Amino acid sequence: MAKTLELINKDILIIYISAYEDYYYDALQTAPFRYIKKEETYNEQDVLKTLDEALERLQSKYYFCRFSGKDYMLDLTEIRYIYSRHRKIYFVGNGEPRYFYGKLDDVEKEIKKKDGMFVRINQSTIINMRYIQYISLWTVEIDGQAFKVSSKYKENFLNNVQKFT
Repeated sequence: MAKTLELINKDILIIYISAYEDYYYDALQTAPFRYIKKEETYNEQDVLKTLDEALERLQSKYYFCRFSGKDYMLDLTEIRYIYSRHRKIYFVGNGEPRYFYGKLDDVEKEIKKKDGMFVRINQSTIINMRYIQYISLWTVEIDGQAFKVSSKYKENFLNNVQKFT
């Protein structure tokens, strides 16, 4: 069953709780997030701690926002770039761009805590370095789209390029 769940959702975190040691080796075949051995001294706090850790891991990979009255959970690894136009923040990745009203500075602060691959390159653009196809002195290209690197952000951008290449 766990293998099937992993095929359906690659980001699933599986937590096993069992009193039977025989299941431990079977569980390792599915790369579980945690294996908690249920004993007489079984502690509810261990389960709560594990659930908190799992939730923290899941939240660290996603950006949560509201578009058109609906709440969305955007996978940061799939976002190619983020840009701002007239107080709208656009997330461009797989599928149609999503947007909400906000400040790019606030988005940048939150995303940097979660994923170090995002770098601001000008006043209105943050890029995901995973998707860079081409870099020149003042330009970055992602998915055939050219973005200017402003002098204000250039040094930080080049430092990040060196760090991740």
